[in-house]
Amino acid sequence: WVREAGQGALARQKQAAYNVKADQSPVTEADLWVDGYLRERLGAAFPQIRLLTEESGLGKAAGESCFALDPIDGTRSYMNGMPIWGVSLGLLADGLTRLGFFYMPAVDEFYLSNGEQAWLNGQSFAARIGDPRAPAAFLAVPSNAHLRYDFSARMVRSMGAVAAHFTYLARGAALGVLADGVYLWDLAGVLPLAAACGITIEYLDGEEFHPSTYLDGSPIRRPLLAAYPQHLAAVRGMIQPKVSR
Repeated sequence: WVREAGQGALARQKQAAYNVKADQSPVTEADLWVDGYLRERLGAAFPQIRLLTEESGLGKAAGESCFALDPIDGTRSYMNGMPIWGVSLGLLADGLTRLGFFYMPAVDEFYLSNGEQAWLNGQSFAARIGDPRAPAAFLAVPSNAHLRYDFSARMVRSMGAVAAHFTYLARGAALGVLADGVYLWDLAGVLPLAAACGITIEYLDGEEFHPSTYLDGSPIRRPLLAAYPQHLAAVRGMIQPKVSR
């Protein structure tokens, strides 16, 4: 279903109209189509599991388990005709993310993980730890991060989709991920991938991060940092919040 939804969004990319939501973020017709497509199927197949989505909020099912869906992670990239965007879906139960799906149809990359193992396009995925000395290594950050942070990393990049940043960290291309201004649905599809790869995710100040805190759809108001444990302290040292004046 996630793959079918992604392919449907890809087919609509060139002509998808958009509106601007109350928070000034854009939403396209394709976001709404994917949201409806997956809500219908997940609701019919798993009526006991709540569904939290970016476009529809939190459903009313009574169960403690929850699907968290971002119909298109990277909507602005999608609108610009760029390839780094995807459909992100995660299943949370007992306070943990148990299953994660992230599909980028424009580059045909489908990530699946249960928190212990991970697969890319059906093949076992082997985590890679980036080399800080590598000439192409980078720190993945939000597109507006320059307004709130100073960086000492040699290369800083924003690829347009939070979930994609985590896949590049898992693949060893990114040294770390700074996620700021996000919601649970932005992360749920790749949190099991991070767990399977041994990646640490915590608040930028070092406090432990608990995804279940945000099952109600509330914003994650504190910045998050993700990196392999051996690089975490060094990556944190590359990020300095700007002082407000």
